[in-house]
Amino acid sequence: MDRKFIRPTNATSTIEVCDLISQNKEIIHVKSKTSSSRLSHLFSQGIISAEVLAGDSLARDMIREKIKLEENTTGQTGYRSIIPTSNENFNPSDFTVVYAVISDSDDPCLPFFSLLSFKHAATRLNTLRYKYTFSWIKKQSTHKAKS
Repeated sequence: MDRKFIRPTNATSTIEVCDLISQNKEIIHVKSKTSSSRLSHLFSQGIISAEVLAGDSLARDMIREKIKLEENTTGQTGYRSIIPTSNENFNPSDFTVVYAVISDSDDPCLPFFSLLSFKHAATRLNTLRYKYTFSWIKKQSTHKAKS
């Protein structure tokens, strides 16, 4: 779902709903750890996406169309049915918002302002009744050993 944009109802701009969606109803947002502002954007993206999924039934139909196109392109199946249609009930507690940060470091340490942004996102997601999780991904070294 990376770079697959939709325009929510009554919105003036587009959003990327997520980078990945899993069969386990995980809405996954991924960023490389480069700056506090980039990480804060990651956490805001998760909140906005969660609000759109829960509150904009027509946007869910748009998301399903993007998933359908991706399934047709990749040959994968079963992902479109994860997101309820505009005519179906949407239960946020069925979904987990996953924040994944890719870093060169083994130490899962967020900058102070990013940590505050994550705490704000967690509070907002709780209010919306979503589950959430944070994942720290150590970037694999691409250097080859010298012979």
